[in-house]
Amino acid sequence: MNNKNAIITGITSGIGTEIAIGLAKHGYKLHLLSRTQKSGNRIKENIIKLTNNESIDVYECDLSLQKNIHKFVNDFKQKNDGLDVLINNAGIIPKKRIITIEGIEMQFAVNYIAPFLLSHLLYITIV
Repeated sequence: MNNKNAIITGITSGIGTEIAIGLAKHGYKLHLLSRTQKSGNRIKENIIKLTNNESIDVYECDLSLQKNIHKFVNDFKQKNDGLDVLINNAGIIPKKRIITIEGIEMQFAVNYIAPFLLSHLLYITIV
């Protein structure tokens, strides 16, 4: 293991899953953000089977809610010394307009605010 930390959003399908598998094969400790713990754990088990890398943490984090992003960053910084890779891969295209409980249109919250806020909070708390 190379003791490098990687945070990946959007891991439950497609590119996010493949990136997670690739980094796990290279020995990264993965921190996977998933809207639900169940779907995150399913991906985690699949990655372990494919790579034998068990250094994987799953965080339930609905990226449409800023309070969840703040909570994740606080949890991450308490348990880890640094971050080597951040993959902001999550994105949605809802079929209808949805407003979050924080009053923000959901597609804008997930696709634009979330990656900016996650990157910014990690930068100011870890660097």
